Amino acid sequence: MSTILELGKAVAGKKPKTFTTDGTANFHEAYLQEFWTQNRDTRTEHIPHIRLAGDRDNNRMERFNGEVRRREKVTRTLKRADSPILSGYRLYHNYVRPHRALEVRTPAQKAPIEIKGNKWLTIIQNASVKYYKTTEDTWMVMHAHQTFR
Repeated sequence: MSTILELGKAVAGKKPKTFTTDGTANFHEAYLQEFWTQNRDTRTEHIPHIRLAGDRDNNRMERFNGEVRRREKVTRTLKRADSPILSGYRLYHNYVRPHRALEVRTPAQKAPIEIKGNKWLTIIQNASVKYYKTTEDTWMVMHAHQTFR
């Protein structure tokens, strides 16, 4: 469990302010290992309280997990931990798929990050761009098909 929490910290670049779970012991153990500190000011708050309905729920996360499980059946399991399927799902959910809870907008649009035209094509084209620092305040853009001379 703590490996996924470590990965989450690495991707976000910081610890969460709150960690909400359903209260099972495995989550509390992982919380203690990854997020608990003696300093109350920097400590992540663990909220062991999730219900199917009420003031807190994890319905969105469970829906996402269900989508991944359904996709995994079709692809005959995720064979590698670094499978591009999970990165693709993250891109799909953040930049392509509108969410009712966000007034039928994507999380990127809510941010606001706007992608015009064919969203998948734009994402793929942007993924092929690399940025290289040339001086202290100058960056050079190089597309994947270009080479340095």
